[in-house]
Amino acid sequence: MIAAVVPAAGHSQRMGQPKLILPVGDQTVITRVVRALAAGGAAPVIVVTPPPDAPGALILSREAESAGAEVLSPSERPADMRTSVERALKWLGQGG
Repeated sequence: MIAAVVPAAGHSQRMGQPKLILPVGDQTVITRVVRALAAGGAAPVIVVTPPPDAPGALILSREAESAGAEVLSPSERPADMRTSVERALKWLGQGG
């Protein structure tokens, strides 16, 4: 098994919205990322999102799931990318 973790819980302050839900052609960035990782052999692909009440979080979760990712939505926003990755690794260690 080769898992992939996409830390996607950042604030995206400079963009004003989550960068990963921006469109690129006919797909969002997160859809392209998840599909590229899966096409490269990663399974599962885990996307760590902001909490559900954060702006854009529900769209991000829906896009990631529809692209085939497992979504982790913590109740509190992770402090940094490292924390997001650690949560995903802990989730993997517990059998998903």
